[in-house]
Amino acid sequence: MKKILLSILLGIAIFFLLMSFPIQERSPHALPWEIELDETGHTRVFGLSPGADTLNDVIARFGGDMELAIIVAANIPRGEEAKDAALEGYFHQVTLGFVHARLIITLDAPPSMIASMLERSIKKEYLRNGSRKFILHPNDTRLAGTLPLVALTLIPSAQLDAETIVSRFGTPAAIIPMGETLQHYLYPDKGLDVVLDSKGKEILQYVAPANFEQRIMHRLKPENVKPEQ
Repeated sequence: MKKILLSILLGIAIFFLLMSFPIQERSPHALPWEIELDETGHTRVFGLSPGADTLNDVIARFGGDMELAIIVAANIPRGEEAKDAALEGYFHQVTLGFVHARLIITLDAPPSMIASMLERSIKKEYLRNGSRKFILHPNDTRLAGTLPLVALTLIPSAQLDAETIVSRFGTPAAIIPMGETLQHYLYPDKGLDVVLDSKGKEILQYVAPANFEQRIMHRLKPENVKPEQ
């Protein structure tokens, strides 16, 4: 009898101990479709604002387990890398609420800074598509922490379809087909381009709404579309 009473009292004590801990609520703007426009004209999605936050803000949000490098397209000749290169950080996996995805961040680095970083880079690798990846010198990695974000590119692990895109993000301002397999669902007011790929992974790219024309629409114009390598 004493053992039964002791077990009951222990169970009650554990229950009240657990109840004393605060309930962990999901932070706002955690999911890819929870996009808020603030009074400055910037959007905020999964805790970050393209065009306003920096790499250090990204690290505070997702941690430092990231590959940071300069990416140069395969069709850029040697000696001209800095003219059309991107300083990018790559997270193999991030968790956004119940969504798991890969995340690529693009930083706002002027060509002169890119050129200097390329000279000091400590390693060069070739990617499958022929692009070149230059690993930064540690000093440049620290410098990159202060640079602002210009784009966030999310690649969800789950497949999306047209119905899911519209139900989550709303009716797009336009849908632009590109080639035989791609469709761009455009949301200029949200700074968002959702790329639906019938033969591959979907891509969500977030930019500041003020940069939507330059960062998204400009590259979708026929004269600016680069042929596949």
